[in-house]
Amino acid sequence: MLTQYLHSRKYWEFVIVFAILCVPLFLYIDTPVIVLWDESRNAVNALEMLANKEYFVRHFNGAPDMWEVKPPLLIWLQLLSFKVFGINEFAIRFPSILATLSLAVTIIITLKKKFSLPYVGYMAALVLISTQGYIDRHIARTGDHDALLVFFACSSLLHFYLYIVHNQKVRNLIFGFIFLLCATYTKSIVSFMYIPGIVLFVVYMRKILPIIKDYRFYIACAVYIVCVAFYYWYRNSINPGYVETVWNEELFPRYANTQSGIEYYIKNFFNSRFVPWIYVLCIAIPISLYKATKEQRDFLILLITTAGIFLFVIGNGSKNLWYDALLYPLFSIIIAFGIQRLYEVTEQWISQRIRIIICASIFISIFGYSYGSIIQRLHHDSKVYIHSQDIYSISYYLREKIEQKQFDTPYIIAYKGYNAHILFYTTLYQRSGGSITIKKNAESLAPGSHVIASQPAMIEYIEQNYEYTIIAKRYMAKVYTIHSPKVVSTP
Repeated sequence: MLTQYLHSRKYWEFVIVFAILCVPLFLYIDTPVIVLWDESRNAVNALEMLANKEYFVRHFNGAPDMWEVKPPLLIWLQLLSFKVFGINEFAIRFPSILATLSLAVTIIITLKKKFSLPYVGYMAALVLISTQGYIDRHIARTGDHDALLVFFACSSLLHFYLYIVHNQKVRNLIFGFIFLLCATYTKSIVSFMYIPGIVLFVVYMRKILPIIKDYRFYIACAVYIVCVAFYYWYRNSINPGYVETVWNEELFPRYANTQSGIEYYIKNFFNSRFVPWIYVLCIAIPISLYKATKEQRDFLILLITTAGIFLFVIGNGSKNLWYDALLYPLFSIIIAFGIQRLYEVTEQWISQRIRIIICASIFISIFGYSYGSIIQRLHHDSKVYIHSQDIYSISYYLREKIEQKQFDTPYIIAYKGYNAHILFYTTLYQRSGGSITIKKNAESLAPGSHVIASQPAMIEYIEQNYEYTIIAKRYMAKVYTIHSPKVVSTP
């Protein structure tokens, strides 16, 4: 059986699609250094958790982190990644890559099993992987929370859908709540962003009473609530003030702000983040619903409703470029169904071969353009963050020293401002036996000090106030040996 499957067309179709999915996820993934903001914060959290074994409390600079207050599931996965791949950029980003691949495979399997449409699943996965906004900073390729959140939340949505339409099968209910719990342990309340759409779908399907009467639903809800409450209670018991900080800094300000509007995200879709697929989506929504089977129509209504409500919610809260991440898998599935319906509704006018050629040509052309643009951008970004050399040059220099195992020189880093991206590398340098400190200014540098600076103002201050020798350079970073303060001559 296994040999027959390995030689089957279905197996090789999956292998080819999976390989296409992997290229933009793994290409140059460990080339850029750890970046601002959240990725660097998470990386430092993971390093400190590795050292202090405090698995329920994130730490930053040796103290409980009260700025990044999300639950620690991502950090736990990054710790496991450290164990497998070592402490490096790849290990920090691997959970996001794994989550994106898992999401794509979940979509493929679900659409194949539920609708017997494996090619719709393949198309949806390929649309997702060729979406500029998804293969971008903060989501699929960085050590942030969002790729993990999207995988868990979307998996939860799919299992709740199956629970609703399949007469409340307990297996789907259990997996729905497991994935919802994982989403909550990843990014707190954001895990609920699909729930309003699910509730409306329950009303639409007239399944309120059957679900209310299902005692297993209450058990699952209770287990979920207990697991979530336990984390927040336990974290607050060992880190007093945590729950208050979550409320004041994470929940209330983000969702009480009504200044952005959905036009911010819609403009982003048309300007770059979902080009060219946004134009296909506008056509795919009506086409996908046209003469669709009841099962397909119901599923599409769930996706469209959930996406619409989510867009409204994020449009009326604080805005960030990547807050649209949860929309992309929904959009991708709708687009795939739209192309499938285009193939089906033209059956009476066009032969099967011509329909295949037309639909395949449309999809491959758009996919090829978007996919190629992403590969080109990744190649460009792999060289260096050209627009931010003053920020990242020190990190590149320290990474070289760590890779070359050169830890003999004690360094002082003169860097003003938020420095989590540098702190990751200084912590690694110290773990390897080196001596390194970070100063927010360049005052009172002792003779013989080895000082690294990359910010123009800091470089100017050092060169105006000290006698020095430049012993190394890396992009905008300069490494100085300080000889003495400059003597100001008087007339």
